[in-house]
Amino acid sequence: MKKCPNCQEEFQDKVTKCLYCGEWLKTVSPRQKSTFAKHPKERKNGIGSDDLHTKQGKIWNEYRIPIIAIIILVAGILFSISQTPNISKSAKQIEAIESPKVYAPAAPAPASAPAPASTPAPESAQARESANNLFNKAFMLCFSGKCTDPQKAIAYLDEAIKLKPDLAEAYNNRGNAYSDLGQYKRAIEDYNEAIRLKSDNAFAYNNRGLAYRDLGQHQLAIEDYNEAIRLKSDNAFAYNNRGVTYGDLGQYQRAIEDYNETIRIKPDGADAYHNRGNAYFEQANKSLGCQDAQKACELGDCKLLEFAKGKGYCR
Repeated sequence: MKKCPNCQEEFQDKVTKCLYCGEWLKTVSPRQKSTFAKHPKERKNGIGSDDLHTKQGKIWNEYRIPIIAIIILVAGILFSISQTPNISKSAKQIEAIESPKVYAPAAPAPASAPAPASTPAPESAQARESANNLFNKAFMLCFSGKCTDPQKAIAYLDEAIKLKPDLAEAYNNRGNAYSDLGQYKRAIEDYNEAIRLKSDNAFAYNNRGLAYRDLGQHQLAIEDYNEAIRLKSDNAFAYNNRGVTYGDLGQYQRAIEDYNETIRIKPDGADAYHNRGNAYFEQANKSLGCQDAQKACELGDCKLLEFAKGKGYCR
C-alpha cells in the first residue's frame, strides 16, 4: 500500500501520485494503515467520522439538560392549552338578545271636546279619526314587538299617514314593520321622519339604532342609543341594546356596565342577565358568567345555562 504524506490518504501500490493533492506517494507497511481510508471525503475536509461523533457527543453532554427542559416546558404548555376550555367562543355561539323594537300607540282624539277658536272642517276631524283607527289596526298586528303580518301593517299605516301626515307614531311603527321585513334602509327613512316630526322621540332613536346595527353601522347605532337614553334616562331597552352593540365591538366591559344599568332599571328581565353572563364568559370569568346564566334561567331563559353546562363552564 502507498500513502500520501500530505493528506494521509492510502492507495494501491500501482498509484504513484495522490489523486487528491498530487503529492508523491510513499510505501507503508500494513501496521501504518490509516483508520480514515474508508472515509476519504470526510478526511479531505479535515474531519473524520470519529471526530464528528466525538464532537456531537460533547455537544449533547453539554446541552442535553437545557434541551430536555425546553422540550418538557413546550409539551406542558401545549397540553395546558389543549385542556383549557375555549371561553372566547361562547358569545359567538350564543347570540346576545336585543330588546324588541318599541311600538308607539297613537293618542286618540277625545270623543267630545270644546270647540277651539278655529274649528276644523268636519272632514278633517273625520280624517283624523280614520287615521287613528287605521293606526290602531296596524298596532294590534305588531304590539308584541314583531308584526305578525308586516305587509298588512304597512298598508294600514300608509293610509293613516295619507290622512294624517304629521302622525310621528305612524312613521315609527311603519319603520318597525319594514325592519321586520329586513328592509332596514326604508325603516331608517321612516325613523328619520318620526324624529323630524317629534324630536324627543326616544322610541324612534332606539328603533333606528337597532336598524343601524342590523346594517353593521355600530357607531351610528351607539349614537342613537345615547340619544334615546338622554331623552329617557330609565330606558332599559336602549341600555340593553347599546350593551349588545358594545359586545359586537368586543368592548365587553362597557357592555357589562350597560347590562348593569338595564338590570337596575328592570331587575326581572332575563335578557340582560343572559347578555351579561355572555359578556362575562367572553372575559373568561366563568364564576360570574354562571351566576348570570343561572339567574336568566330562573327568569325563564335557560339557553345560556344549558350551553355553559355543555361546555363544562357551569355545574
